[in-house]
Amino acid sequence: MRKFFVVDNNGEYAGPEANAQSAEVEVSDNDSAIEAGLVLLLSEIARYAEYINESGSKNPVEVLRSLSEVVNRTAEFVVAVGIAESENPILAEALSKSSPAVPEAGLLHIDNGRLSVQTVINLYNGWTGPESEKSLVFGRIAQSLVGMLEHTFGLITSAFSSARIAEEWSDAFTICTGELSYAVKNVKF
Repeated sequence: MRKFFVVDNNGEYAGPEANAQSAEVEVSDNDSAIEAGLVLLLSEIARYAEYINESGSKNPVEVLRSLSEVVNRTAEFVVAVGIAESENPILAEALSKSSPAVPEAGLLHIDNGRLSVQTVINLYNGWTGPESEKSLVFGRIAQSLVGMLEHTFGLITSAFSSARIAEEWSDAFTICTGELSYAVKNVKF
């Protein structure tokens, strides 16, 4: 699995272009708080992506649970750092954005401020249709969960006061969702 970024012993970015970016950036306290939590959140999401890569095809139901947990944790983070007041509107908006592209995403719902995939899991476990359709339907639902994560990352990016910091994190989010999307595409639902 690729790493999102490299830091030196002081927690500073140590990539090849670090010396070229020597100009100081004014970082607000809010940006610092968001960044501190994002490092931990992206590390957690990377562990989920690694799990999906390693054992996703053995247990597709756990892939769906893992993806919903990633979306829920990210929505919780958005609330914890003060970007939003509640998970419900974040999840509802993310779900509505993914539903037009993936009609099967309508099986997902929000229950007590958390995205629930239980209906999807019940449908997966009780599937009686052709296997080829099963793989297509649940693969699309899994990809819509990644799309919900992308939408939530967009909310985080827009909360930064520094455009440069927002751009850097946007790049990290793109890599993160790309890794998850790649892992999901390799799952045999």
